[in-house]
Amino acid sequence: MSQSQSQLAARLAADFGLPAIKLRNTDGLIFEQGEVVKIFIPRSKRILGCGPEDRRVIGDLVCVFADEIKAPTGRSKKFDYDRHICWFPDANFSGLTLHSALSSDPMDKRFQLGLAKLFGALPSDKSGWLREFGPDFLSKSGLDRLSIVVRYLRAKIDGLGEPFIERPLPAGMTIKITGVSAD
Repeated sequence: MSQSQSQLAARLAADFGLPAIKLRNTDGLIFEQGEVVKIFIPRSKRILGCGPEDRRVIGDLVCVFADEIKAPTGRSKKFDYDRHICWFPDANFSGLTLHSALSSDPMDKRFQLGLAKLFGALPSDKSGWLREFGPDFLSKSGLDRLSIVVRYLRAKIDGLGEPFIERPLPAGMTIKITGVSAD
């Protein structure tokens, strides 16, 4: 079920009812569009230990000020930007993994819900970013901004509910650790 990144973005946009955006090197889904544009850039990845057809969605959450986005020029249909507010992998939030499996069915809505909750927990305007993260936030390195935002969101996870709440194993499923000696 391997597909190109642009095909995956188009499929998720259709499944979620969200607009897609073509960027210089990738395609994404727009979760929020205002003073801050919040974009999810999906990719698919083979599930460890499974066949090549068993894949899940992974990706990056990107926030960009709308005035930083450059419209396509010439015959290009791709948008571009020079600076982002923050860019972080969804892998920082393991609760999403349970709902990210790709199949011929529409994507699990809990995956969309989780992404929307993460984006929704972030400010929607420049003054909100500066108020929430400090007046020097935008002058920090990209890596520093990433770690600040991920820490902030992880602290909010308990209040976000599904799909981030911990779940017990399904009925009848057990975990068995083998290869460990009691000696």
